[in-house]
Amino acid sequence: MPGTKPDWQAGQGLGAERADRIELVYLPAYSPEANPDEYLNRDLKTNLRQGPVARQPIN
Repeated sequence: MPGTKPDWQAGQGLGAERADRIELVYLPAYSPEANPDEYLNRDLKTNLRQGPVARQPIN
């Protein structure tokens, strides 16, 4: 849309008056070791793969 700023520009200066209370932390694009949900997802997928095959009755 003409006249709108990209997200990164719209957020610039948003907390300038509170800069002493804000800490920015770099997170890589994909970091499963920094996201505990990834461990849960891995365990769930592993258990689903190792379980019995679901079968539907033939009508």
